[in-house]
Amino acid sequence: RLWKIVGQTTTSVRRMKITNMHAALYSVPIPALQAVILLIFSLVDPPQRTETVEMEGGAMVLNILCRSETDAFMITQLVFDISLVLMGCLLAFVSRNMDSKFGEPKQMIFSMYNIAFTGVILIVLFLAVDVEEDGKRMLQA
Repeated sequence: RLWKIVGQTTTSVRRMKITNMHAALYSVPIPALQAVILLIFSLVDPPQRTETVEMEGGAMVLNILCRSETDAFMITQLVFDISLVLMGCLLAFVSRNMDSKFGEPKQMIFSMYNIAFTGVILIVLFLAVDVEEDGKRMLQA
């Protein structure tokens, strides 16, 4: 079964050892890319302080929010998160026929499906439904 994934016969597959340092280095690019995206948008389109005063039940409520001029950061973040979920789905799909000693592809597929489905529902709710600021904050949390 392993030759289907590797694309070669099992006689040419050799055992590889991955040290903790290598595993850490393999996981660095994703948070580093996330930090670069945040840094770029912090410099190009920095969030501005926005204050709104509302009257609720005879009391004045001051809401202080950070807002950007465009939705470019949200769109970029969504594309990044969606691409991570799709890569996880691809990894789970490719490893679906591997022996259970090597991983849990069925559990990975199930969890990626749940993450993707929940994300789609939240995006639709956030963008399509007219919700007040308190509701938007709850959805974002």
